[in-house]
Parts: sequence; structure tokens; C-alpha cells
Amino acid sequence: MRRMHRNESPYPPSPQVIKAIREWIDKVNNYSDPDLWRELASALEKYTGFPKSMLVFAPGSLSLIRIAITIALKNHGRLITYRPTFEAIPAFSKSYGVNLYMVTLRPRDFELDISQILNLKPKRNDIIYISNPNNPTGNIVIKSKSHLEELLSTEALVVLDEAYYEFSGVSYADLVKHWSNLVILRTLSKAFCIAGLRLGYAIASEELIREFRSLASPFDISLLTYVAAIEALNNLEYMRDIVRKIINERERVYRELLRLKGVKPYKSHANFILISLEDLGIESHVAHEYFKNKGILINVYPYEELLRYCIRVTISKAEDNEYFLESLKKLIEEKT
Repeated sequence: MRRMHRNESPYPPSPQVIKAIREWIDKVNNYSDPDLWRELASALEKYTGFPKSMLVFAPGSLSLIRIAITIALKNHGRLITYRPTFEAIPAFSKSYGVNLYMVTLRPRDFELDISQILNLKPKRNDIIYISNPNNPTGNIVIKSKSHLEELLSTEALVVLDEAYYEFSGVSYADLVKHWSNLVILRTLSKAFCIAGLRLGYAIASEELIREFRSLASPFDISLLTYVAAIEALNNLEYMRDIVRKIINERERVYRELLRLKGVKPYKSHANFILISLEDLGIESHVAHEYFKNKGILINVYPYEELLRYCIRVTISKAEDNEYFLESLKKLIEEKT
């Protein structure tokens, strides 16, 4: 099956990462060494430009989102976001029992109207979650520092998920120097090609990082994850080459989709593209089954009315992208 549903990298980790894993594999009878923590912290310091006192890492950014929700629950706060957004957010709020408030992105282009969130009167102890670029729509929903600062001025904890930062080039991490209620989330799962090893990190004020660390388990990150992450961060040119390839393919696939009658692709700043088949009358669940039968896994959102006719496709290698496009053309022929 062609895996075009989970926003993973279609490329393996760098040769240096693979070599390091092989060298350490016979040591997994041991827990992680504190020296590895220090080495990873130093590598992240160099990559992000922030001191280790403003960094915390965890087994995937999902773990950091859970910690943020735990903080809201402890302080009797609300979780405020929009729809459609990262599907884990509504699921987490339900399982943790946090009150969830969601505004709706503008249907025609999935733009965020900041005033809708401000109308909910966010306050200290609340959490505002923003995915930027947004998953699953791929667009930049926070377009300026001033928009983000409007949210920060409410004193709510703003969790800005920059999981696709390497593909968008858009970041507001510098604002953590001025706003103690801002947390930036990042991951090594996408651009760094180590999704299966799970490593995410957060950038925030020293005070907030201390709170996050107090709620994180020091034993959650495996020895091999440390080793792989350190090597990945020490070989940035490999990551940047992968990102260039994926962006080039993303733009090529987008142009090809624009040529297909009845197909509406949304401009993406991530490593996936959201595609509407509404003009063709093809609902997402129908498309999902069709592509599955063709050996392609894609993502759909049956619970989200705005995405009833939409499919989300991860950008893969050229041959897989081409197979998807040809399969889509055949689906269009069958349905029209």
C-alpha cells in the first residue's frame, strides 16, 4: 500500500542516523544515558537558537499537547480552538474532560477570523490551540505577529503547533522572548524522517518549560530516539534536501490538480494537500474506498461537515504522486 495518509516522510532517515542506530542497537538493554539528554539539548539549542532552559522534548509533540491540556484541566481552564483542526485535539479534550470551545474557519478558504476566538473571551488558565500551517487544510491561519499578539494579550496559554515549520518557513518562535504564555511546538517526525521514533519539542519561557518538565516523564524517550534525533540534527543538509524535494513535488502536484475539472486543491504550506471533490459530487468516504482499492491510503474526515467532500493526501515520491494523480483521473472518469 502507498502510505499517503499520515504525513510521514517518504524518505528514510539520513545514512548517519541509520549508522548510529546500528551502533547503539545492542545497548537497548540500558535506559537512556544523561549524556544523551545533554547532547540532544545542545543540538536543539544550535538548531533553534534558544537555550536549553527554554526547551523541553518529549516522545512526539502529542505528548506536549497532552501536558498543555493537563495544565488547563488543573487550572479549570477551557480549550479553545477552531474547526477543522488537528483531529487529536477534540479527541484529547473528550478523554481528559476539558471543556472544548471551537469556532469555524471560513468555509471557502479555511481562513481564521481572530475576532471569533476573542469573542469567546479567553482568559488566564484557558488554552488556545493553533496549528500553523493548519492540519488538515495546509494554510497559514496566523498571518502576522500582530494577530498572534492579540491572542496572547488575553493571557490565555497559546499553544502554537509548528509541526510543519520546515515546509512553511513560517515561525513566531521569537515571540516567546516577550510573551510568557506562548508555547511553540515542533517535531522531528516530518522533515527529519524519524516519525517512528517519536520526538517532539517545545520552545517557551523558562517558567513555562519548568512546568512542562514537571509534568513530563524523564523515561518516556527511548535510547534509540535520542541517538537518532542527535544525528538528524547534526546533519541538517540531508533534512533540507528532503524538504526541497517534497516542496517541489507539492507544487507540481498542486499544479496538476488545478488542471483537473471539478477538482479544487487548496494551497498548502505543509507536506500534504487538501483536495475538494465537491463539484464532482464525490464524498470523501467514497474516494477513500476507491483509493484504498487502488492501493493508496489517504486521510478523510467523516465527522467534519466542512470536509465532507475533501481528501487529504501526503506528498510522497514522484512515482507515488503520479500514481495517485492517474488514479484520481480514473475516478473522475467513472463518476462523470
